[in-house]
Amino acid sequence: MRLVRNLARRKVRTALTIVGISIGIWALVVMSSMANKISALVEGGSTYYRDKIIVNDATNPSFGFGFTPMPLSTADEVRAIPGVAVTVPEVQLMFDRDASGAGFGLPDFVIGAVAGADQGR
Repeated sequence: MRLVRNLARRKVRTALTIVGISIGIWALVVMSSMANKISALVEGGSTYYRDKIIVNDATNPSFGFGFTPMPLSTADEVRAIPGVAVTVPEVQLMFDRDASGAGFGLPDFVIGAVAGADQGR
């Protein structure tokens, strides 16, 4: 009974303790949710790119996200490699040329591909 009386006597201390514990629990829940979401995003990306390759030529300066045009005959050369089932040539253009680049990740793109090149895959 004495403990409850002390809680009632020190209202500010009791309120601050309750708020601190609530914030701590909230922080744990948020951090674990963020960890689960990041794991799901990484797993989804890994699953998507598991059986895919990106081909760039030597003039590409940006390690896999290049915008240097290549001839369409390159798709035919890659398709001739044993084990390659499908090649899909694409054209990528930035959606907003004036994007500041201040955000995380890649900017928005407009992507065009040859119709039917993926053969339904």
